[in-house]
Formats: sequence, structure tokens, C-alpha cells
Amino acid sequence: MDALDLYMTVQADLTGRAQPRREVRHLHLEAAPLAVAVVQMASEPFAIWGALVGTDRTSPTLMVAPEPRNADIAFLAMGEFGKLLGDLIDRAADGPREHLQRRDGSEYTRCKTAPQLLVTNRAAVSLLERLGRRMRTAGYGGRIEVPEHVNRAGAHLGFYAEMALRPGSSLIVPATEALKRHWVTGQSAFENDHLASQLAWHDPELLEQIDHGVLGGMDPVNLSGGAAAERAETLPMGVLTDPDDDNGDLLAAVMQFNAKRDGRTDRRTVRRLGRGIGDLLRERALDAMWAALWVAYDRLASLPEGEHVEDRWTSDRSQFTKHADYVRGGGRMRSVDSARRAAMLLADWEDAQQELEHGEFLDDRLAQVGEIVAGRAICGTVTKVDREQFDLDKRGKPTKRRPRIVVQADGDFGLPLGTKLWWSERPSQTGALVEDLTVRGKRSRITLKVVAGVTGPLPEVGDQVMFSPYTREWHSQPYLPPDLPWTHVSADEPTDAGDLEEAKSLDEVLASEAVT
Repeated sequence: MDALDLYMTVQADLTGRAQPRREVRHLHLEAAPLAVAVVQMASEPFAIWGALVGTDRTSPTLMVAPEPRNADIAFLAMGEFGKLLGDLIDRAADGPREHLQRRDGSEYTRCKTAPQLLVTNRAAVSLLERLGRRMRTAGYGGRIEVPEHVNRAGAHLGFYAEMALRPGSSLIVPATEALKRHWVTGQSAFENDHLASQLAWHDPELLEQIDHGVLGGMDPVNLSGGAAAERAETLPMGVLTDPDDDNGDLLAAVMQFNAKRDGRTDRRTVRRLGRGIGDLLRERALDAMWAALWVAYDRLASLPEGEHVEDRWTSDRSQFTKHADYVRGGGRMRSVDSARRAAMLLADWEDAQQELEHGEFLDDRLAQVGEIVAGRAICGTVTKVDREQFDLDKRGKPTKRRPRIVVQADGDFGLPLGTKLWWSERPSQTGALVEDLTVRGKRSRITLKVVAGVTGPLPEVGDQVMFSPYTREWHSQPYLPPDLPWTHVSADEPTDAGDLEEAKSLDEVLASEAVT
């Protein structure tokens, strides 16, 4: 947490309301994202217990596996979810495309749209990733049979979970993280992972939209964010239900379901007997989570979109197109990345992080203030520009033109000499090194040696300028040798994982215990 975030946290605590951390929205929002409110059974982290899924906030689809520890029942819900997700991806992949050309003249296409997933927090992303791991290898061992769309949906979930780690990606939006990036509350980062609690700091009245009556009759107008957050914490917002519910009504309902189905796992029986469990899950967790997702969506949509967001969404659409074409063409996701792909993935994430930081800085004045306060950027008045300065060789003869810019600024900047900064007016062209830094009282005098863009426009004396480390300067991709070095080659090259359903099913375990 930097100084500005710390100050805003104190302000949030004093005022009882979340404080803006950004002026514009730094992520893309689709008009109709696929919202996913999902919970698991505590003893089965690789299956859906219940979920509300859909793109229409008024009519979500309920998916329930009343007994997720049984593979046949679990895959009824996962298959339903996989079908919905797969159809959404197929529509985007089969829809209109942009026809583009690479530098070498070859042509390629990019989908004009891509499905966007909206989830509560990182725990939900992790659950979707676990579902993907189970679904994309299901049936490989032959113990169970699943439709082909289940395996494809597993690959899709793996892709979206991986994109959640890519800085600046908007393909999957954990609502808590998106809100934290744009607002500061008076509570800890750990507490901010509870979606309703975080929204309470924005406006306690929002809680009435999530769960009518959660405030217990308190007047939201006069309620502080902290007090409202305490009430909001009674609502489950993660992937686990309340332990008291698990050991009470839900446990009794699952035991009753298992007794009545008598070993049957057909869809009709499961739906008929499991309806009560679905109603309980909606009442105890899913309905509030679903409402909170759309309240968070509306809060984010209230901010204007940043100028550079579209560039990052274009990159997202490119990634989605490559993935969709690969999977629809019969490709499979590896269980373990190869050394080559891991290196390429890390390089891509580093580039994406640079793009995100650069875009935020150029688009958002509050982001600029944060960098200046932290001493990572310079903002001040140009007092001198010398265009006729040259570097000298060993014999003292001038070689390359190196203009000098002197900037007078308030504050003390902890920039080491030699730090490369970029002029915010030309962040891809004009770069300069910090050559000298003199601090006198509360004023700093910074001398910059221009090393990039020396023949282009430079600021004039009297101009207000900003220099920062953020740039879009092109750099080559890391060189990867055609043959992997021996240090990165495994004796047993990993292959696709086998079927995860090789263990005994729940019904087999129950039957064996009954015999003994």
C-alpha cells in the first residue's frame, strides 16, 4: 500500500464511505456478461453444488448437484454448465470476425466479441479452474462417459482461469478485485474479498438490493460503511456456504435425498428429489451472491471507460480467438505447461502488466497523483531546455546529440541517477535519463538527458510536464532456443492427465459400508 492509498483508507474510515481510487474504469464491461454465482460442498472442491448462471439479471438458470460427491450426479450439473458456456463461446467464435494482416503479409482473423465472465472473487475463479481440470479429462480413463462438450467446456474454463492471471484482462472479472482497483474502503484487503462487505462501504442502501432485511431495520442513510459491512458479513459471498447451514438443514436435506433416490442417478430422479436442496442453496447463499454481482457490475459501469481499455480488450479478443479455434479444432490443454510455453506465458504477462500500468497512468489523473506522491514520476515546470548538448567521446569530441531538460518540481523524488523516464506527451518516443537531482528544502531540481526522440518535439521553457517510467516502447520477445536445455527437460515428459474419476464412487463406498 503506497502513501496515497493509505491516506484514502484513512479518509474512508473517517467519512464512513469508500473513496475513489481511480477516475475512470480500467476494464472492459460487456453489456451482458455471463454472471456465475457458484458454491461447492465443503467436502467436494471439484464439483458444483449449486450455481446461478446467466446473462440476464432477472432470470438466472439454477444448476444443482444435490449430491456432488457422486460423479454421475456431479456431471449432470457440470454438463449443464458446460453446455451453456460452450454455446456462448461457439456463438462468439462463429460470429463476425475482423480480417487482419500480419507484417509478413499473412492473414488472420479476430472475433469481434468474446464472452465475459463475472464472478464474485478469486475463490470463485479457483473453483472454476478446478472444475475445468476435472471436466477436460473426464472420461479419458473409461470409468465414466461424458458428452464431448464437457471436455471442451473444461478447456474453456482452464483458459478463462489462466486469463484471470493476465494483468489487465477483462475476459473474467472477479468483482471484488475490480472494485478494489477503483475504490478504497476503510477495511483490510482480506475483508474486501467479501463482496457485500465491500459494497456496504460504497453505500449501505445497496445492501437492501442484495438481501432485503440484512440491515435489520437500521437506517442506511445514517449508517457508516463499517457498521453496514458488519451486517453484510452475515451473507455468504464465497464458494462455501455457512457451516451452520451445512450441519443443519442442508445436511439433513442431502441425507434425505440420498435415502429417497436409493442409488438412482438419472436426471429425472435427481431433479425431482433435489429440488428442495436447490431452494435451500438459493435462500442461504446463491440469491444474495447473484444480486451482489449485478450491484457490483452497476457500480463499475457508472465509471467512464479509460481510453486504453479498448486496446487491452482487443488483446483479450485475440487471445480468445486463438483459444476457441484451437479447442474447436480438436486441441487439448496440457495438464502441465511445457518449459517453452511457461517462458512465453511469463513474458506475455510481463508485457501485459506494463501495458496496464502505462494505460492507467495516461488515462487517469488519480493514478498520476499516486505515482508522483510515491516519487516514481516527476511533475513540474521546465526552467531550461538545451538542444545543443552532445555526448563526448574519449578524445572530447562531440558524438551524439543529447538535449538537456531542467525541471523544477515540488517535493523530494527518490529517483536514482540513470533512471529512464518518459515524457507523458510522447510516452513511446521521448525518453530521458535522470542525470542530476538537487533537493533544496521542499523543491527539487531535476536535470534530464534526452536519449530517445532527440530529433522530435521537446517541451518548452515554462511548460508543465510529467515524466514517468511508463512507456509503450517496443521491445523484442525473449529468445527461445529451438532445443530446450537439458536443465528444462524431464525424464518423464508429462502427458494429459488421466480420468480423475478412477476412485470408487460415493454410492460404492456407501454400499460397501452397509455390507460391513
